[in-house]
Amino acid sequence: MTVHTRKLIFFKSVRGVSPFFVAIDRLTAPDGRRRTYETMWHLETCRLKLSGRSFTAHFGDGISLSAASSDADSAFVNMEGQCEPYFQGWMPVWRPGPHEHRAIPTPVSIGAFAGSRRIVTVLHPCEAGCVPVVSVEASTDVQAVDFEIVLRDGTRIALHE
Repeated sequence: MTVHTRKLIFFKSVRGVSPFFVAIDRLTAPDGRRRTYETMWHLETCRLKLSGRSFTAHFGDGISLSAASSDADSAFVNMEGQCEPYFQGWMPVWRPGPHEHRAIPTPVSIGAFAGSRRIVTVLHPCEAGCVPVVSVEASTDVQAVDFEIVLRDGTRIALHE
Protein backbone atom coordinates (compact mmCIF):
# COMPACT_ATOMS: atom_id res chain seq x y z
CA MET A 1 0.00 0.00 0.00
CA THR A 2 1.33 3.44 -0.93
CA VAL A 3 0.96 6.19 1.67
CA HIS A 4 0.27 9.73 0.44
CA THR A 5 0.66 12.84 2.59
CA ARG A 6 0.26 16.45 1.50
CA LYS A 7 1.49 19.61 3.15
CA LEU A 8 0.14 22.96 1.95
CA ILE A 9 2.14 26.11 2.74
CA PHE A 10 1.11 29.72 2.11
CA PHE A 11 3.98 32.13 1.44
CA LYS A 12 2.73 35.67 2.03
CA SER A 13 5.60 37.36 0.23
CA VAL A 14 9.08 36.26 -0.71
CA ARG A 15 11.63 38.69 -2.18
CA GLY A 16 9.00 40.71 -4.01
CA VAL A 17 7.01 37.72 -5.31
CA SER A 18 3.29 38.13 -4.58
CA PRO A 19 1.62 35.53 -2.31
CA PHE A 20 1.62 31.91 -3.47
CA PHE A 21 0.93 28.38 -2.25
CA VAL A 22 3.21 25.35 -2.23
CA ALA A 23 1.82 21.81 -2.12
CA ILE A 24 4.29 19.15 -1.04
CA ASP A 25 3.23 15.58 -1.77
CA ARG A 26 5.08 12.62 -0.32
CA LEU A 27 4.42 9.15 -1.72
CA THR A 28 5.90 6.25 0.24
CA ALA A 29 5.63 2.61 -0.78
CA PRO A 30 6.85 -0.43 1.17
CA ASP A 31 8.84 -1.84 -1.75
CA GLY A 32 10.82 -0.71 -4.78
CA ARG A 33 8.09 -1.59 -7.29
CA ARG A 34 7.39 1.04 -9.94
CA ARG A 35 4.11 2.92 -9.52
CA THR A 36 2.30 5.73 -11.31
CA TYR A 37 0.61 8.68 -9.66
CA GLU A 38 -1.72 11.52 -10.60
CA THR A 39 -1.98 14.84 -8.79
CA MET A 40 -5.00 16.77 -9.97
CA TRP A 41 -6.26 20.31 -9.69
CA HIS A 42 -9.96 20.82 -10.35
CA LEU A 43 -10.51 24.36 -11.64
CA GLU A 44 -13.50 26.51 -12.39
CA THR A 45 -14.17 27.46 -16.01
CA CYS A 46 -11.01 28.94 -17.51
CA ARG A 47 -8.75 28.91 -20.54
CA LEU A 48 -6.06 26.34 -19.72
CA LYS A 49 -2.56 26.27 -21.21
CA LEU A 50 -0.38 23.22 -20.48
CA SER A 51 3.38 23.13 -20.91
CA GLY A 52 5.17 20.01 -19.65
CA ARG A 53 5.50 20.31 -15.87
CA SER A 54 3.50 23.54 -15.67
CA PHE A 55 0.15 25.06 -16.53
CA THR A 56 -1.52 28.45 -16.54
CA ALA A 57 -5.25 28.95 -16.11
CA HIS A 58 -6.77 32.23 -17.32
CA PHE A 59 -10.10 32.96 -15.60
CA GLY A 60 -10.90 36.29 -17.24
CA ASP A 61 -10.99 39.76 -15.70
CA GLY A 62 -7.19 39.72 -15.58
CA ILE A 63 -7.01 36.78 -13.15
CA SER A 64 -4.73 33.77 -13.71
CA LEU A 65 -3.25 30.87 -11.78
CA SER A 66 0.09 29.37 -12.71
CA ALA A 67 1.43 26.09 -11.41
CA ALA A 68 4.74 24.28 -11.72
CA SER A 69 5.74 20.81 -10.50
CA SER A 70 9.22 19.73 -9.43
CA ASP A 71 8.93 16.15 -10.72
CA ALA A 72 11.07 15.86 -13.86
CA ASP A 73 9.43 12.48 -14.60
CA SER A 74 5.93 13.98 -14.92
CA ALA A 75 3.83 16.11 -17.24
CA PHE A 76 0.45 17.82 -17.01
CA VAL A 77 -2.50 16.69 -19.13
CA ASN A 78 -6.06 18.06 -19.09
CA MET A 79 -8.66 15.48 -18.02
CA GLU A 80 -11.60 17.85 -18.53
CA GLY A 81 -14.80 15.85 -19.03
CA GLN A 82 -13.02 12.48 -19.21
CA CYS A 83 -15.22 9.36 -19.15
CA GLU A 84 -12.71 6.60 -20.00
CA PRO A 85 -10.89 4.79 -18.48
CA TYR A 86 -12.52 6.52 -15.47
CA PHE A 87 -14.52 9.67 -14.79
CA GLN A 88 -12.45 12.79 -14.10
CA GLY A 89 -12.83 16.53 -14.66
CA TRP A 90 -16.49 16.99 -13.76
CA MET A 91 -18.32 19.33 -11.36
CA PRO A 92 -21.81 18.65 -9.95
CA VAL A 93 -24.52 21.00 -11.16
CA TRP A 94 -26.71 22.08 -8.24
CA ARG A 95 -29.75 23.14 -10.22
CA PRO A 96 -32.56 21.35 -12.08
CA GLY A 97 -31.80 20.48 -15.67
CA PRO A 98 -30.96 17.71 -18.09
CA HIS A 99 -27.41 17.19 -16.78
CA GLU A 100 -26.19 16.63 -13.25
CA HIS A 101 -22.50 17.40 -14.01
CA ARG A 102 -20.53 19.76 -16.21
CA ALA A 103 -17.00 19.37 -17.53
CA ILE A 104 -14.35 21.56 -15.88
CA PRO A 105 -10.64 22.07 -16.65
CA THR A 106 -8.66 19.52 -14.65
CA PRO A 107 -4.88 19.68 -15.09
CA VAL A 108 -3.39 16.42 -13.84
CA SER A 109 0.32 15.80 -13.32
CA ILE A 110 1.02 12.18 -14.25
CA GLY A 111 4.29 10.61 -13.19
CA ALA A 112 5.95 7.42 -12.03
CA PHE A 113 8.26 6.48 -9.19
CA ALA A 114 9.80 3.50 -7.42
CA GLY A 115 9.97 3.33 -3.62
CA SER A 116 9.26 6.89 -2.53
CA ARG A 117 8.82 10.29 -4.15
CA ARG A 118 8.55 13.92 -3.00
CA ILE A 119 6.78 16.31 -5.37
CA VAL A 120 6.69 20.07 -4.83
CA THR A 121 4.07 22.08 -6.72
CA VAL A 122 3.94 25.89 -6.67
CA LEU A 123 0.49 27.44 -7.24
CA HIS A 124 0.72 31.15 -7.91
CA PRO A 125 -2.32 33.41 -8.42
CA CYS A 126 -1.29 36.23 -10.71
CA GLU A 127 -2.45 38.84 -13.16
CA ALA A 128 -3.16 37.62 -16.69
CA GLY A 129 -0.04 37.57 -18.82
CA CYS A 130 2.29 37.72 -15.81
CA VAL A 131 3.63 34.34 -14.68
CA PRO A 132 6.56 35.12 -12.35
CA VAL A 133 7.25 31.54 -11.13
CA VAL A 134 8.22 29.44 -14.16
CA SER A 135 9.60 26.33 -12.46
CA VAL A 136 10.37 24.65 -9.16
CA GLU A 137 13.30 22.39 -8.34
CA ALA A 138 13.33 19.98 -5.42
CA SER A 139 14.86 16.71 -4.34
CA THR A 140 12.63 13.66 -4.79
CA ASP A 141 13.84 12.38 -1.38
CA VAL A 142 10.82 12.27 0.98
CA GLN A 143 13.06 13.43 3.86
CA ALA A 144 14.13 16.62 2.07
CA VAL A 145 12.66 19.96 3.16
CA ASP A 146 14.33 22.48 0.83
CA PHE A 147 13.29 23.53 -2.66
CA GLU A 148 13.94 26.34 -5.10
CA ILE A 149 11.61 28.41 -7.26
CA VAL A 150 12.82 29.93 -10.52
CA LEU A 151 11.36 33.24 -11.65
CA ARG A 152 10.78 34.40 -15.22
CA ASP A 153 13.85 36.68 -15.05
CA GLY A 154 16.05 33.71 -14.01
CA THR A 155 16.20 34.62 -10.32
CA ARG A 156 16.37 31.56 -8.09
CA ILE A 157 14.86 31.66 -4.59
CA ALA A 158 15.73 28.95 -2.07
CA LEU A 159 12.89 28.05 0.31
CA HIS A 160 12.34 25.70 3.22
CA GLU A 161 9.23 23.86 4.33
